[in-house]
Amino acid sequence: MQVLQVKEKIAAEKGWEASSQKLIYSGKETTRPRLRTRTDSLSGKILADANTVESYKIEEKGFIVCMVSKVCISSGAVKRCANALLAQGCASC
Repeated sequence: MQVLQVKEKIAAEKGWEASSQKLIYSGKETTRPRLRTRTDSLSGKILADANTVESYKIEEKGFIVCMVSKVCISSGAVKRCANALLAQGCASC
């Protein structure tokens, strides 16, 4: 199975665009797992879409991290959107 196919399965289940995902194989989990924080660095291989999952020889105790990129909107666009919502009245507010 290709990495892109895995991303498409994640997209179908989680709703994250496949193109915004990066799958990173981080190797073996330590014997004392802990939650990662934003300041932790991730080291590992970014899995290429065209390659197969099998080609990375992922170990049974290994794990894959899925990083999702967010779309950035300029502050000017955010202000215009906020002003438009205020002018129209926000149904959910």
